[in-house]
Amino acid sequence: MEMSEIIKQHRIALDMSQEELGKRLNPPVNKAAVQKWEKGTVENIKRTHIEQMAALFGISPCQLLSFEPINPDPTKEKICDLINRCYGKEAYSVVKMYLEMNENGRKLAFDLIRNLHGNPQNTVPERKKEKAV
Repeated sequence: MEMSEIIKQHRIALDMSQEELGKRLNPPVNKAAVQKWEKGTVENIKRTHIEQMAALFGISPCQLLSFEPINPDPTKEKICDLINRCYGKEAYSVVKMYLEMNENGRKLAFDLIRNLHGNPQNTVPERKKEKAV
């Protein structure tokens, strides 16, 4: 699979527009640049953009450049797809970022979420169950 196809496939899997992908990069690029990448009309993509897209897509830069095959874990893919469909792309992004962290980063993220969750202002109120009549 060509790099152009990989970029498009992963962008769509993340439910991102071309404009959104461009804004997530540093320095940001416009929609037209992403369109050209996906059409394969530009071959001189900045190394920093390649590294950032690979991290965002959860693949290595070599896989993005088509130097190495992408062997997705079907179970992981199904779980990520389910999270995206049930809870939206923000929840999917949170899980994806968590999975990209090392052990220390994961511990810090979990501690922060636990502290946020402990505050009733940050949680959805529980629904009271209706009694069966």
